[in-house]
Amino acid sequence: MARVTLTAIAAGILAVSFGTTGGAEGKTEYVSYAGHWVWNAKESHHDAALPAQAQETLDVTDDGKTVTIHDVATMADGKTATHEFKGAYDGKPAEMGDGMSNAMKHVSANSFSNRWTMKGVGHGHDVCTYSDDHSTLTCKGTETFGKKTTPYIDVWNKS
Repeated sequence: MARVTLTAIAAGILAVSFGTTGGAEGKTEYVSYAGHWVWNAKESHHDAALPAQAQETLDVTDDGKTVTIHDVATMADGKTATHEFKGAYDGKPAEMGDGMSNAMKHVSANSFSNRWTMKGVGHGHDVCTYSDDHSTLTCKGTETFGKKTTPYIDVWNKS
């Protein structure tokens, strides 16, 4: 199982257009996560003890209330892990298969949080924030595997 998969779906989560919840009614206009996102290995940082990941992509649909993320991660050894998240921005966990779940919630118009769990393996939490031009998403948080909790940063570029 890919560790970044969790943070991303858990992530994780990405931006170009605004959600449909804004306008004259005074509701918040959330940045949309929709699009094709590529994990930036050079700018992302995880505990070196975790399995090495070569690349990861996210294909995301987002209507401002619900999100679907198709995640493909390739590890350094060439093995590929694929997961799909379908859930709402309501903070409630949604099952992703393989004992994984994720809960997402808007934190602000420009950010969201993820809480993810890999049953019997680990868990984590992060907050993901879009760049001003919505072309980059930076997720900062902590992940726990066994008894060790470490900080991490995942950076995603919209392509």
